[in-house]
Amino acid sequence: MKRHAARFLCIAAGLLIMAACSSSDSPVRPGDTSNSSDEWMGKGLLVVQVYFDGQGIPDKRIEIVELGVERTTNEAGYAKFYVPAGEYTVRAYNINRGGPPLLHIDVQTIIAPGKEERVRIFDCLVCV
Repeated sequence: MKRHAARFLCIAAGLLIMAACSSSDSPVRPGDTSNSSDEWMGKGLLVVQVYFDGQGIPDKRIEIVELGVERTTNEAGYAKFYVPAGEYTVRAYNINRGGPPLLHIDVQTIIAPGKEERVRIFDCLVCV
């Protein structure tokens, strides 16, 4: 009986540790896809984060220029795109860089099939 209780406690502790290690502000977690596996064929995942002082900034408009696809960052500052492999321009709107907000800034990136690429964009909230 003690052996079963110890095994149960080890399993429960392992599950708690795994749950604690998964970051709630990370947009990409196992099983966290709204897309089917067919949608991944020849595509990669582009994850864009707009941040300031270690915190994500919500409601920033992000565009993949070549595809004309837009998303708005979530409460953790992330926007994600499943895109065909290739070279892209990530455009972020209304970003502060030490003066009035810029109309937009562009960041170049390359997406490989079946891979994840992350782009981080600094938005200086106190620079306005």
